[in-house]
Amino acid sequence: MQEELKKEVDLVLYENQSIVVGNKEEYSNAGDVLKLVKNKVKSLEDKRKEYTSGLVAQKKAIDDDFKEMQKPLKELIEKIDNVMVVWNIAEQKRLNKEQKKLEDEALEKLKESGESDVDVEIINEGLKSNRGDIATSTMTQNYTFEVENIDEVPREYLIVDQVKVGKIVRESKGKTKIAGIKNITTNKINSR
Repeated sequence: MQEELKKEVDLVLYENQSIVVGNKEEYSNAGDVLKLVKNKVKSLEDKRKEYTSGLVAQKKAIDDDFKEMQKPLKELIEKIDNVMVVWNIAEQKRLNKEQKKLEDEALEKLKESGESDVDVEIINEGLKSNRGDIATSTMTQNYTFEVENIDEVPREYLIVDQVKVGKIVRESKGKTKIAGIKNITTNKINSR
């Protein structure tokens, strides 16, 4: 079936490669050919949808099933991640406190001894990674943001709402002028 369709496309391309418009009759003829070619494109698209509609529905059903199976696992991942982050932060605070205690003791010892320097054991190098039997767990920090006051955001970080501007330009047929926006009109032939 697809081979037949390919032959039809090749024939349309072969027969209509040398469209010339130099007068009203040729213009009308080109409009007819344009309509026929557009109809062929639509016909091919309809055929493609006919072939794939069952596949698309089947793929969606499979995707939905797998997403549903993954949902409780993803919730468990989030729960475990949260518990690990809470412990890691608490452990970091504990190590910071212990490190500060060692440093304070070393400074006191330094004062008592009158020496110019003293070695301090470093126990707080951070909890970069922890190796288990199967995995190595590493806490990372992610940085994100939220807008507190849009009026204070510098202009360089703002973007134009292209959907809104496009709608206004189309509805006014390019007559509405917006500061900083250039309206552009293009022409296209529609065949019915």
